Amino acid sequence: MIILLETKYPRSIGLNTFNKMNRDQGAKLTKDKLLLLVFLKFKLVVDTIPKLKAYVAAFKLRVEAADGFKDDQGVNIKGYAVKKQNAKDESVKGAMVTSGFLYAFAYETGDTVLQNEMEIVKTNFEQKGEISLTLLKRIRSLSTTNALVLADYGMTPLMLSDYSDNVDAFEEEMNTSKSAIGHRHFDTEGLDSELTAADAIIDNSIEKIMRHFETTNPEFYSEFTSANKDVVLGSHQTRNPAILMGNFKLVIRDKNTLDLIAEALVKIELDEEVYIYNSTKLNIIEEPIGVINGTIMAVNHQTTPFTGNITNVAQTIEVLMEPL
Repeated sequence: MIILLETKYPRSIGLNTFNKMNRDQGAKLTKDKLLLLVFLKFKLVVDTIPKLKAYVAAFKLRVEAADGFKDDQGVNIKGYAVKKQNAKDESVKGAMVTSGFLYAFAYETGDTVLQNEMEIVKTNFEQKGEISLTLLKRIRSLSTTNALVLADYGMTPLMLSDYSDNVDAFEEEMNTSKSAIGHRHFDTEGLDSELTAADAIIDNSIEKIMRHFETTNPEFYSEFTSANKDVVLGSHQTRNPAILMGNFKLVIRDKNTLDLIAEALVKIELDEEVYIYNSTKLNIIEEPIGVINGTIMAVNHQTTPFTGNITNVAQTIEVLMEPL
């Protein structure tokens, strides 16, 4: 299950291991969101103890920040690499044809230097991206300079234009991939930092205050204790290609005024994830096709269940919440 919000352990660089939120981080984030559900459910109790209220507010900010970093993980480095490779492949195809025109031109004019340069084109394309790009640009420059002459050998303006576009695309994708890696590296470190800070607030502050509720409010204490455990991540972390998926946009309003509710927590049955809804974001949730049942909690509103029928066509599900 994935939620996309409109905005937005490092190792050696690798397509499948670099900068991804690992299972431990995912479990911590889910646990923290479950704790937010508990604090929201018992908000009236929390608000009676100023220090607990302050700690919960600080904890909530950390969880929201961590969730924001997770949303930036939506860019897939492997996707960038595929685009880059496709752009390179198309550029190389064009370069092989264009270098052939240049070789014929060099042979006829007796330019042995250009001949030799074009003869080793193929082997040079086996080099790393930056070296290949340099060669691709060199061929483009020569072809552009001699475009009128090369027309006699069969090079058309469209061929040169397409080749030039593919070279630009290859360069753009290569540079984008680098920036994405750096950006995601920062995001993943930020995610870990926020999760660690959230854990510290629970372990060092909130847990100590919660102890007396074991006797004074057993229900609150029990739900807090149950939620304060790492959870096993569900199938939304490792996609099963055999399961057909659909998505929907969630809109939450006050039943009386029809105003958008600013924030809420969303829990869908059979999914371990808890989602932070924000009215200023594009809240798109992905679920397996079929009927889903969920629950929404928001401040000053009654906990509200909702049902949806997920199909392969995107839809909007609007939920009206009854004020307290």
